[in-house]
Amino acid sequence: MARAKCVVVASLVAICSAAIPRGMAFPAESPYFPETGRGAVHQRALDLTSGGVVLMVTLQPGYEDLSLLADLRLVRGVRTVVVYFTNGDATPSDRGTPAPVFTAAMRKEESVRAITLLDGTPYYLNIPDPGIVPSREILNLIWNPDTAVARIERVLRHFRPDAVIVGGDSRGDTVQSARQRVLAEYTLRAVRVAGDPAARPDTVKPGAWKVPRVFVESAWDSGRKVTKFDAAHPVWKKSIRSIGQEAAGSYQS
Repeated sequence: MARAKCVVVASLVAICSAAIPRGMAFPAESPYFPETGRGAVHQRALDLTSGGVVLMVTLQPGYEDLSLLADLRLVRGVRTVVVYFTNGDATPSDRGTPAPVFTAAMRKEESVRAITLLDGTPYYLNIPDPGIVPSREILNLIWNPDTAVARIERVLRHFRPDAVIVGGDSRGDTVQSARQRVLAEYTLRAVRVAGDPAARPDTVKPGAWKVPRVFVESAWDSGRKVTKFDAAHPVWKKSIRSIGQEAAGSYQS
């Protein structure tokens, strides 16, 4: 019995460590999600009519689609979870940070600010960022597919999303880089495993969850420049795009 309790506690510690980076100060309450007033009533009405959860898997902090996340939460009342596959430690920093570990810590803190502004939940898988890699074979050697799939599967079972979005790669000229294609493969594998009750027979981890829909970003959507993201929010009188850009301002690295 004592051993079982230790296993449960260890599992909860692992989940909390991935969701909340250690030593990180929490940002102030988002001005778009107050506890009282017209804005609070409007948002709670949206939440009651939706009840959905969308989970976005992105390669690293700063690569998430913040306008889309703002639209999902503020317009559709959907709960959002952003899963960061790596911490972006190998991507050069505009601040000239001396070591990758400091860059990773800085980008984690920036992403917490950005996602908290949009009332989302950030989650970190802490997979190594290999930088520029010439082939998927080398990526698989660095990332270890079994470890990556297991971590994504645990997130799917824990948050139980109604849809999963695999974001694109903002590092180069193409959205579907080798990194993004491998990430999409891992995510699809994790979706299959998470939906199989026989895949994880133990009772410590959450039960199976079949994700209804998976979307993989395949190209930059130029149509977003003139579509619904430019409509003003009925309460805040700002466009969804401008709120997304405000969240993007959290990134300085």
